[in-house]
Amino acid sequence: MSYEEALRWLYATQWFGIKLGLDNTRRLMAEFDLEARLKGKTIFHAAGTNGKGSVCAMLDAVCREAGLKSGLFTSPHLACYRERMRVNGMMIPEDRVAEVLTKIHDQVRGWENHPTFFEITLVLALEHFVREGAEVLVLETGMGGRLDATNAVASTVTVLTPVSLDHQKWLGETLGEIAFEKAGIMKPGVPVVSAAQEPAAAEVFAKEAARIGAGGDGAVRFLEPEAAVACEVGLAGRHQLKNAALAVAALEVSGLNLKNETVEAGLKNVVWPGRFQVIEGGEAGEPRVILDGAHNPGGIETTVDTWRERFGEDAQAVLVFGALKDKAFASLLKLLEPICARAVFTPVKSERTVDTDAILQVWNGLTDKPAEVAATVESGIELAKQHGRSERAAVLVTGSLFLVGEAHALLCGEAETFEASVQ
Repeated sequence: MSYEEALRWLYATQWFGIKLGLDNTRRLMAEFDLEARLKGKTIFHAAGTNGKGSVCAMLDAVCREAGLKSGLFTSPHLACYRERMRVNGMMIPEDRVAEVLTKIHDQVRGWENHPTFFEITLVLALEHFVREGAEVLVLETGMGGRLDATNAVASTVTVLTPVSLDHQKWLGETLGEIAFEKAGIMKPGVPVVSAAQEPAAAEVFAKEAARIGAGGDGAVRFLEPEAAVACEVGLAGRHQLKNAALAVAALEVSGLNLKNETVEAGLKNVVWPGRFQVIEGGEAGEPRVILDGAHNPGGIETTVDTWRERFGEDAQAVLVFGALKDKAFASLLKLLEPICARAVFTPVKSERTVDTDAILQVWNGLTDKPAEVAATVESGIELAKQHGRSERAAVLVTGSLFLVGEAHALLCGEAETFEASVQ
């Protein structure tokens, strides 16, 4: 299959839905003998609700700074499928995607339980990392942890970022239930480092670590609530200093023995698009646009804090907002409203997008600040820019990582030539 044909086949597997479990992944890994080929590699495995992508990017950046060949697996992507798997910062080549997906296509054709989009993507990434000789692998869970496909990989370090409510349909309605799913990536004898957690989540993590003997002593290394690095970090916001502290803690127990100056240089140079990414206006009077992929209450609270930290307590945004149906978008709007002068609502490029009229109705019930609907992300951003020029306000695009991905492609010119109907 060509690259385009391979992606069309892969995206069609999304009709099989989300199937939590490890059997398919292990079977597919066995087809490529990946368990044996991954032995001896340092593997960081991160789960959590918010910040895990940033922490993974930091781990990758530091390892690359140390001269180690690093494979980074993240999801979802912003503008290009190949973003999900990188070696030393370089996306997987199209011909490698086509080759490996063709092999997987042929291998699974007769399977009774067809592997999912995410399972196939993970195995593609692992095969690429092994072939490229990656010494360090950094794996971000897709959702949850216990039954996430990434949990089929034997890790060296377990990393847990802050847990909050998200994906309740699959992970549970309470913080404790969600934490239990995240705790499932712990493994006997493997050290665990965790950000400071709410008591309900911390209790679950401690109990599960003790039960399985994580780290050898059954203990989790919890960071203090205010733990933060003192060095410069290439990502905006005080929360990123805390994410960096978690990355440093993970590196300390990894056995890599990196020098302090190497760690600091890696953190300074880290890049992670779509996370409070500031795009300056290209023309006189054109407002800057901030892209932030926050899509749950914990993430939006951080976005609001970072906005005020960066632009001042009284700075007002022109909001461009869209969301998916599995998100409690009303709570997100309530958190965003205090920093917004007005809003533009746009659909997300997904079959799961929330109807913009429904968002407008909720907004009008919250505030008398003006709002309107745009038919597309492109027209929504242009409309917001017009308001931003007249009101001298920056534009904030948030509510969905998929929305931010489309905005990033439009503003940065990095859209993939092949476009699938859904991400």
